[in-house]
Amino acid sequence: MIMIFLVIVNQFDLGTKYDLWDTIEDKVRIFFATAFKLECNLIVHTSDEVNSALKEEQYFFTDIIKPRSCVL
Repeated sequence: MIMIFLVIVNQFDLGTKYDLWDTIEDKVRIFFATAFKLECNLIVHTSDEVNSALKEEQYFFTDIIKPRSCVL
């Protein structure tokens, strides 16, 4: 099973720091692989991008607001 985490940032510059997100994703993967035997991926978007995608009813974004989704 793969867990996908949507990370919402408030500044575009934060979303483009690929080295930072690679490091964070590696640490999250190690934690989830060890603790829960799960793989995980991070998807990073700004709040404006998420809001725009929700207005456009894009599949992934509308799916995460359904009741069965877990938002942390």
